[in-house]
Amino acid sequence: NLLKYGAMTFIDGFGMDMVYSAFMVFGRKVYHFDTEQLAIFLLLMGGGTPIVMTTVLPAMLKYRGELFTLKFGSIMLLLVNVTMCLIGLTPYGWLMLVAVPFFPLSHVMN
Repeated sequence: NLLKYGAMTFIDGFGMDMVYSAFMVFGRKVYHFDTEQLAIFLLLMGGGTPIVMTTVLPAMLKYRGELFTLKFGSIMLLLVNVTMCLIGLTPYGWLMLVAVPFFPLSHVMN
């Protein structure tokens, strides 16, 4: 089980790095985002993670347990990635900035 968890964590980390780097190119090319809009994306993504790790994660572990926390993080990761892909098919780039704060909730599985 520990090996499976390690593989999941690696895939999650790799996926998040891909999201960070691909969004910069995708945002500029498709939605013509400027530097400020890209910075807001990174701020929402990176700024939310410490907040989730210090508030949501301890409470979730205390009241729901480790297995629930892993499942919750995996489901959130799937939902957020599907949502971002669907938003990417629309001409409304600002929706990405609305969906991005939910990415840190997927980090609770780490």
